[in-house]
Amino acid sequence: MIGPFEFAVVAQGTDAAGAVLLAERLTRAVSSAFVAPNFRMAAGYDAVQNYHEAPIEPGDMLMRASMAMRMSRGDSASGNVLNIRKFEGQLN
Repeated sequence: MIGPFEFAVVAQGTDAAGAVLLAERLTRAVSSAFVAPNFRMAAGYDAVQNYHEAPIEPGDMLMRASMAMRMSRGDSASGNVLNIRKFEGQLN
């Protein structure tokens, strides 16, 4: 589920490289709009080669991206403004 300080972006037809680029753009926009010295952004994504042919439901993709985002929060020690992860694994 999406938490109170989280949001989801659904970008159908966007590959993994596009998801990273989108997260980088969002990070720049948010960090320039709010002056916060310790601003950090965690992001996660799930991308499939051809969404129309992929055997995955939209809700499952959102859940997978949320799981990846929560994992990226653990990367905060890296000192990067943006910590982003691709979902790796399978849902049970």
